[in-house]
Amino acid sequence: MATEINIQDCVGSGIDGIEFTWNMQTALEKLGPCDEKKTFENKYTDSESVYLNYYQKGISLLFNDNILTSIFLYSGVPCGYEPGRFSCYQFQTSHNISFDTDAEQIKSILGNPKRENPNKFATVPYSTLSYTGLAFDVCLEDGKIGNIIILNQ
Repeated sequence: MATEINIQDCVGSGIDGIEFTWNMQTALEKLGPCDEKKTFENKYTDSESVYLNYYQKGISLLFNDNILTSIFLYSGVPCGYEPGRFSCYQFQTSHNISFDTDAEQIKSILGNPKRENPNKFATVPYSTLSYTGLAFDVCLEDGKIGNIIILNQ
């Protein structure tokens, strides 16, 4: 069954029990072992960044200096640099946004994005529609949402 959410209410708070107050240990305790942990040096913040990837749940969590900063929800189809390893995160919103929503529908529901950044060089070309604390990666080929990023802002 899909989780019903108000997508804009998730900004800065979290989604589906995942809270931006979490550190990595809390995430692992609450969600269980992740399928993959990726660590890298963040060149923008000069700090360590870690992704905890939960492929079967359709979720990835990004931690900067052990603080949850971003939650990625995946559609389960290849988009951008994601080759389709993630299952589809099941949700529906009070605004009728789902992974079947296209870019024009998002704009009609949420208004024009603050930024729209196309990336035609990705494995699956996409464009990011950025709103305050929220972003949608939309596949250019079919116009559908590949993933949703909720930020701790």
